[in-house]
Amino acid sequence: MNKLIIPGKILFYGQYAILEKEFFGLSFAVLDNNKKGLSAVFSKGKRRIISKQFNLDFEPKDFDNLVSCAYLIAEHYLKYYNLWKWDISIKLKNSKMFGQGEFKSGLGSSAAAIVGTISSLFKAQGLDLVEHKQTILKLSEYSAAVFSKKLGSGYDIATSVYKKSIIYKRFSPNLFEIFDDNQKNLNQVILVVNKKWDFYIKPFEFPKDYKILFFNILNSSTQTTLAVKEFFRFKQSNPQIYFESLRNQNNAEKKAIFYLQRKNIEKVRYYTHIARQELNKLSNLVLSSSSNKNFVLVEPNELSNIINQAEKIDGVIVGRCPGAGGYDGLAFIVRNDFDKTSQIIKLAKKYKIFLKHQPLEVL
Repeated sequence: MNKLIIPGKILFYGQYAILEKEFFGLSFAVLDNNKKGLSAVFSKGKRRIISKQFNLDFEPKDFDNLVSCAYLIAEHYLKYYNLWKWDISIKLKNSKMFGQGEFKSGLGSSAAAIVGTISSLFKAQGLDLVEHKQTILKLSEYSAAVFSKKLGSGYDIATSVYKKSIIYKRFSPNLFEIFDDNQKNLNQVILVVNKKWDFYIKPFEFPKDYKILFFNILNSSTQTTLAVKEFFRFKQSNPQIYFESLRNQNNAEKKAIFYLQRKNIEKVRYYTHIARQELNKLSNLVLSSSSNKNFVLVEPNELSNIINQAEKIDGVIVGRCPGAGGYDGLAFIVRNDFDKTSQIIKLAKKYKIFLKHQPLEVL
């Protein structure tokens, strides 16, 4: 069977800082405890995209669907270089770790779907995925930008392409232009891929003595797009405060990562706390200046309390509200022998926060 497994991601360090060119983030590549992520099964035959989970079974013809967009862009590239030997059908299936139905866990299901689609097309044409990694990465990043009509940081896609935890700095946000006319977007694919992209990606070795403990927060979520929009609105009015806060956050995170690799628990926690404080301070400034009632803090007060108290439990190294923060989830780095997961769940209930543990493996 021709099958690929694509991991999800947890952005543990670099929240919001990773959106800016000068800063970095640490993204953990994750599979569920059965070593599953997004499953992409491909076969020769008709041009089709199939997903029973999402009631999809169609021929990719336009750009109004995320995976259709990715299929068309990669197909265009492969045909341009006469690498397209046959039409391909792709079946996509998500691990439960990505969420079910309308509920999403924030672990990067959209990025994994793009990467799974494009990687399948390359593999099906007999191309080596390692040899073509950079091309697959660029095509995946470009597909996401064309579909969403904006250039995100791209760390989630890079994590899925590398299938490995990475330290990541984004590419320049003006690297290429996105048009309303999708034919124009398709026409510039070759030019965009052949450009030199100025991102920075370095594989990160997660300490073997540790593991990730991830919790979904039930009956709650954060609107990532809204949160990012509010941060950018604040940046336009207060650029000096904005960049100073993110710089202080990222400098502390750099030291936290340094000590994480050396398993110095005390200093990992100390510098992570500084990073959290800086981001919380900025988040509060964004909130106080916002008229949008749906905006929530990156680290809501009750989640701060849960993290701080959980870090007192033996075996917990450090905790954060990952990614865009808010009520999407909670992530902790813990010792491999940690067996007090239920204690954290019980602790959260005191704050009327209901957690569901999602067992994960870090790559």
